[in-house]
Amino acid sequence: MELSYDRERVKAAISRNLAEVNSALLKLTAYNKLCDVGISYEEMSFFAITGQALYNDMLVNVFQVLDVHPNADSFWYVESIIPVDIRRAAKSCNASIEQVKEFSSKFLYVRNKTPNKIVKCIIENSRDAWTHAGISADEFTRTLYSVANILAILKQQFLGGELQAVTAYDGSDIQKIVAAYEKVYGKGHGVSSNR
Repeated sequence: MELSYDRERVKAAISRNLAEVNSALLKLTAYNKLCDVGISYEEMSFFAITGQALYNDMLVNVFQVLDVHPNADSFWYVESIIPVDIRRAAKSCNASIEQVKEFSSKFLYVRNKTPNKIVKCIIENSRDAWTHAGISADEFTRTLYSVANILAILKQQFLGGELQAVTAYDGSDIQKIVAAYEKVYGKGHGVSSNR
């Protein structure tokens, strides 16, 4: 006996969550590559603002995908409606729903302690939230890829077409952009307020 559910809502949730997690992975790659360049800032610069925007927007994407609120059409909504399909998709891409659940509960702490809105008391250093939650960079990246691969399989299953791969981006253009800037303006980035 098959339970009835809003198939169109589930399909829309799968597509939307896949787009969100894919966007998060692209921003994570760009952010990491920008950090790897090792730019030295004079107060604030375009590159510092860009890094902050990439980081914050990536977190918003992940918050939306792993939202546990019952009215959110997140990954967990999809899992609650079609758990057998989710587990089958996870198994076929060597992912673990249990690992994603464990990560998601730890990530909830980060969400609650990271300033994603204006609040009276925010954590001074968001790294403290990640450390306290016990989330490593490898676990974060691995979990995002697991969720993306599960959703890609579900999207193919429910909407048809080719299996959608997570968009490949290696961030190699960032080093070229920074090098071009430094060729013209030198190694010091940004504008000092003493000018």
